[in-house]
Amino acid sequence: MKSNRTAQVLAASVLAFALAGLAGPAMAADEPDPEGVEVSVTIEPLRVPG
Repeated sequence: MKSNRTAQVLAASVLAFALAGLAGPAMAADEPDPEGVEVSVTIEPLRVPG
């Protein structure tokens, strides 16, 4: 079970860094791109312990 949780945390971290890398140049622009991409991520556990 611990390895699954570790994998989820690692995947979330990688995704966060990737999104931050994409958002950085967009936030630095004087005028935001009207056709920007909106991303929403929900991470749910595969199983509930107990």
